[in-house]
Amino acid sequence: MKKQVNHLRGINMYLDDRDRDIYYDVFTKTGYVIKPKDAKSFNILKSRYSLVFMGAVLAVNFLVDLKLTIIFSLLIILALEYKLRFKFLPQCIALPNFKKGRKAVVDSHEDKRKEVLRIILYVLFAGLIVANAYVANYGTLLIILSYIAGIVALIGAFRSFTYLRK
Repeated sequence: MKKQVNHLRGINMYLDDRDRDIYYDVFTKTGYVIKPKDAKSFNILKSRYSLVFMGAVLAVNFLVDLKLTIIFSLLIILALEYKLRFKFLPQCIALPNFKKGRKAVVDSHEDKRKEVLRIILYVLFAGLIVANAYVANYGTLLIILSYIAGIVALIGAFRSFTYLRK
């Protein structure tokens, strides 16, 4: 019996002829084989901009000054970018001139309930972050940032919904 594998999915994620997960780096036009044991680390690094942005919005809304949050966010993005480009990707098998093939989507055996839960959580986060900005009477800039974070969360929910439909 063939072992079933849950593939990584998202922007610039593909499967090669041997059914391996491939991350396509648009800057170097190189594909990188992501091993199953490295999948969790890679998912965090792949989502670095979204995670830092949402963390920054939460930090500004609840804890920290805007200028300090921007500085820390930029430093965290630089550190994560360094880790991805100079630490993580060099340890992966490089496929120069990789030709983009089939995209990784939700596998038929993957638990669809997890995807539904992800959609619900994204939508709740979007609503709560915007509602919090109004309840706390934040200024215009923070309300705009909260709306942007809400839109990013709704985009995540929509992407999860499209994975469910495939």
